[in-house]
Amino acid sequence: MINIYYNTKNHGFYRTIEWLEYHQISYDLKPILQLTREDFLKILSLTDNGFEDLFSLKKVHKQAFDIYTMNQLIDYILENPKMLKAPIAFNEKHLLIGYDAGEIRVFLSRNHRKEELKLTKSRINFENT
Repeated sequence: MINIYYNTKNHGFYRTIEWLEYHQISYDLKPILQLTREDFLKILSLTDNGFEDLFSLKKVHKQAFDIYTMNQLIDYILENPKMLKAPIAFNEKHLLIGYDAGEIRVFLSRNHRKEELKLTKSRINFENT
């Protein structure tokens, strides 16, 4: 199951949903305003660069990094979740912030990716004959 925190004003949200439905992957949608501490900590644990990966940073929010402790910063984010990039899609192992046609494939099983690769190769071979 893929968890998705979203902002409806973001086009990436609609593309993410379309892609998941096309690949018949189940998902759970939650508005970004309903972000929980537990989910935020899970998301944070899946990032490569911590908080920086999650923000649409503006100068005002950047100052929060300098003046808050980690717990205070988390509280600040939970009070102002619209500062986060969206959509945020994640499961136990993978995280995708925003929409990227190549990166979203992390939510496909390895077998599914192998089958898609075989299909693509066979199409290329067919077109070249």
